[in-house]
Amino acid sequence: MQESSTQPELPPLTIWGVALCISGTLIATENAIVVTTILATPSLRAPVFLLLASLGLADLLAGVALLLHFLFRFCVEPSDWSDLLTSGLLVTSLTASLCSLMGVALDRYLSLSHALTYGSGQSRRRAATLLLLVWLGACVIGAGPAMGWHCLQEPNSCSVARPLTRTYLSLLCGGFLMIVVVTLQLGKGFSRLILVLSVFVGCWMPFSLWGLLGDASSPPLYTYATLVPAAGSSLLNPILYSLRNKDIRKINLFPDSDQTKLI
Repeated sequence: MQESSTQPELPPLTIWGVALCISGTLIATENAIVVTTILATPSLRAPVFLLLASLGLADLLAGVALLLHFLFRFCVEPSDWSDLLTSGLLVTSLTASLCSLMGVALDRYLSLSHALTYGSGQSRRRAATLLLLVWLGACVIGAGPAMGWHCLQEPNSCSVARPLTRTYLSLLCGGFLMIVVVTLQLGKGFSRLILVLSVFVGCWMPFSLWGLLGDASSPPLYTYATLVPAAGSSLLNPILYSLRNKDIRKINLFPDSDQTKLI
């Protein structure tokens, strides 16, 4: 008796798929090291380290989301629930990453303008409360696609990033631009803050503009091309904000160090 197979064929692996897998692995590995180091070291409890741990966790989730997207696209038959899962996880992680990064910028501003009082126990409690609100808000925003705000039943309403609707992605990109503008007003006169924000804007501005201008009929190649520098942001964040920090770098050599100087 001859049995017939009804399994659908998976799409062939492309260079974009390979890049997705490699970048997701690097992002997840880098940020896992940062988060583990900060959480395992009692001396790293200043507000800036809480913010860096949050930033690392957000970028770690972004790397995991990229790996899941690769698996669902090229290794396992994709489905509606897998698209909603990966898109929701990406939105959550990127929202938390943006807010955490803005928190790092605010921390550097306060540490320079209020050097004598900033860094107390009250500041740490405020930072922890802020991060709790950030992650609650990020989870609520990221749950949008799974709660019904998607274009799976209405393909014409899709954005350049299916299954997100054009309205949903436009609100995300518009919110990103608004937060950057507000933070730039705070960073006036501080060259380091300007550098931090310039790197972030350079990574995310192409995709943000493309998300506002494109729609479901736009060429997918442009979406991938603008996502490359966006993924680069999660690769650069650990290097720019954590691994260059003297206290984090010397943890393995001096585990009992309690200094909190920043580069």
